[in-house]
Amino acid sequence: MISQTALISIDHYAWCKSFLYLGPGMGGGLLSLIIAFIVSLFTFIIAIIWYPIRKVIDFFKKLSTLLSSKNKK
Repeated sequence: MISQTALISIDHYAWCKSFLYLGPGMGGGLLSLIIAFIVSLFTFIIAIIWYPIRKVIDFFKKLSTLLSSKNKK
């Protein structure tokens, strides 16, 4: 005969196992989270690195056109 402790253990195992199924919705959510994180990192890198460099490049372009127009006169 199975003891009462063994039945409680089996019942507890079956109850906990039901929380292990994540389903396709959780997988899709996790995939969306990973993609959003990668996109946000890429956007962060562009905002921190690329835009200041672009402003410096534009400044030097305007400076060179200004200097070249002064030299022509």
